[in-house]
Amino acid sequence: MTNKRVTVKKLIEYAHQVETQLRQDGFVVEVEDNFQYGSYGFYFHFNRESTVVTYRQYVTPSGSKSECLAELREVYAKVLARRDFYMGVVGAQAPHLDNSSDFYCIHKWDGTDEMLEDAWRQLEDVTFSENEDGALTLLSDWFVFEKGTLREAEIWTWFDQNHSKGVGWLTYKLDENPESVSEVLK
Repeated sequence: MTNKRVTVKKLIEYAHQVETQLRQDGFVVEVEDNFQYGSYGFYFHFNRESTVVTYRQYVTPSGSKSECLAELREVYAKVLARRDFYMGVVGAQAPHLDNSSDFYCIHKWDGTDEMLEDAWRQLEDVTFSENEDGALTLLSDWFVFEKGTLREAEIWTWFDQNHSKGVGWLTYKLDENPESVSEVLK
């Protein structure tokens, strides 16, 4: 009987094999380990350095070494099943969250603060619906966000991270700016 013990070395080797397979299939991907306090997982970063294509991330849930290996064995198939999403195709349907995996969509921004200010003003007219938890979610794709994106937790956070003065300024000071007021009066 052979020893089936899962080692950290084996996890890392397998994660890099998955990364290599994905690259051979045309994905721009980097794997990063997430080992903390005896718990093991991996981040698969897609399009991380791109300024043109949306950055996506697949995160294996943290768990024991055996659980991590079991999840790694499914990463390739799960990513291929959502090829357009992980390739960064705009408007590609995001995978639904389930108990075995977490998916993240992080939109990089290379535009100007002025462009974000215009988008922030448009946000007032964007339609949202209330989900089962009472949070507001986008009713349809808008700007760089996909249908179902949470207003406060995701959209406002994104504006806060990408506008040089943050969402507080956008919310309370934007239209106090004389240039902004003149734009509104036009």
